[in-house]
Amino acid sequence: MHLAFIMKITNRFHCSEKALKIHHLSIYVLNKKETKMAQIKFYSLKNKKSVWIDVENITLRTLENGRKAGEAIDPESGTKLFKFLSKDDRKLLGAE
Repeated sequence: MHLAFIMKITNRFHCSEKALKIHHLSIYVLNKKETKMAQIKFYSLKNKKSVWIDVENITLRTLENGRKAGEAIDPESGTKLFKFLSKDDRKLLGAE
């Protein structure tokens, strides 16, 4: 991995390089002891930018077809955020 990218990410989450896992441009913090709190990346359609939401502020939903999704509130605009959860997201939320 590119060293400048790793430094930027480790500074954002206040953790070591081995505590990070990068998957499809979403970054998950695996070692909660070294970090403040795990976060999941959502995309705000109103602001047209990515928003990091703490795991505690995400509501887990199961859709009619059985698929898991997460809902949260954008802290800047107050709009609802929605995301279909990947396998890694579900593990982070404890939904598997």
